[in-house]
Amino acid sequence: MIHVILNDFCFIERLKEVLQVEPRNGNVTSNLGIVYYDLERDAEAEEYFNLTLDIAPKDKQTLYNLGSLKARQERCHKCLAT
Repeated sequence: MIHVILNDFCFIERLKEVLQVEPRNGNVTSNLGIVYYDLERDAEAEEYFNLTLDIAPKDKQTLYNLGSLKARQERCHKCLAT
């Protein structure tokens, strides 16, 4: 598990480097959202999914990913409420 997490953080850093050069690269922002989603860092995932939608408002995959994130958050809230 630690190996996977370290790879994710290396990938995040590489993507952020690309984003410095290409701040409107929707593929990069989308991938950052996915990696953060997989790491269960929901605030960061949502930030990058929304940034992707600012660049490409009709991107179906990002809309789906953001919906999945919202559904997961809702399930967590319901579990905490019981």
